[in-house]
Amino acid sequence: MTLYKLLDPLNVKLDFLFSHSVGEIPYEAEILSGGGKIYKEYYKYSERHLPDYISPRKLFDRHPEWEGIYINVQKIDTTYRLLVEAARRKLSYRIIHAHNNDNRKMDFKHKLFRAWFDLTKKSVVTDYLGCAWSAGENMFGKCDLTVIPNAIDFKRFAPNQNVRAQMRKNLRFSDHQIVVGFCGRLSYQKNPEKLIDIFAALHKEISESRLLIIGDGEERGEMEKKVNHYGLSDSVIFAGNVPNVPDWLQAMDCFILPSRFEGFPFVLMEAQAAGLRCYTTLKAVPPEVNITGRITYISRNDTPDEWAEKILLTGWDREDCSEVLMNSDYTFDHMTQKIMAIFDPPRLNIRGRLSENLK
Repeated sequence: MTLYKLLDPLNVKLDFLFSHSVGEIPYEAEILSGGGKIYKEYYKYSERHLPDYISPRKLFDRHPEWEGIYINVQKIDTTYRLLVEAARRKLSYRIIHAHNNDNRKMDFKHKLFRAWFDLTKKSVVTDYLGCAWSAGENMFGKCDLTVIPNAIDFKRFAPNQNVRAQMRKNLRFSDHQIVVGFCGRLSYQKNPEKLIDIFAALHKEISESRLLIIGDGEERGEMEKKVNHYGLSDSVIFAGNVPNVPDWLQAMDCFILPSRFEGFPFVLMEAQAAGLRCYTTLKAVPPEVNITGRITYISRNDTPDEWAEKILLTGWDREDCSEVLMNSDYTFDHMTQKIMAIFDPPRLNIRGRLSENLK
């Protein structure tokens, strides 16, 4: 969505392609209200027996206006067939963008997809992008990789004492209470059950501490069971999905993300922008995220008690890091420059042209 909003004024038009079976997607109303186009016409190869099956060839036949394809991937899968068809048609842009650094053992099917990719990628892919070096190298192997910074609107997250006071009042947190925060999908990747274990260890040392959890997901039920097991139901708040994440971050004193693997977690950028000390998993989260020096990396093998000890040792002081962040590579201006270097004038003809002042 960030790319969509940045590129549209430059006349680089993006359509969105999703699986035929997907329901309403995030930002769907926003895309459609802005004149964007969403197509739910992608079928996996395993779905070719379905009566309405559309092959990649037929899909591109339906959309001769497409002059390239940009696939965002968590792992190599059958969406790669779309790049293969785009290459057969000699489309100018055949871009693949890695968003994760998943080191889990591959199953047999994934190994087949990966072998196919490795054998054909040189003749199929025009641009390899990654949210971080580790994500790109893990997914693509040796290639000419371009890292695209995950741009953040840092001003939205800057420390705001008035918002902090109001949010803590609404949540009934006293001024002296330490509020540990988490924001993200409650899924296996984020390791949220360990979050509860870490907080339980912290709570033994600071009985007035609170845990504020933003987000939802399939692991929530197990987390709630663990909260009850520790007798912490009065100290843990499950806020669910919220529309005003910057305000909720203001209520926190430190941030914990014990993920098993990540590509480039936006939320740690947002937490830094809010002035929070952050604690996350060593080697699971790339070092590039630590722009402010306020992220502490802790080994995945450390016990919850050891995590708690290191958090207590480092603390939860807040600091306005706006200037550091605004001078980093993670601004909208820098991201636009990196993307427009790919959509360069010699290749660019995507239903429009660069405005004269950008040529």
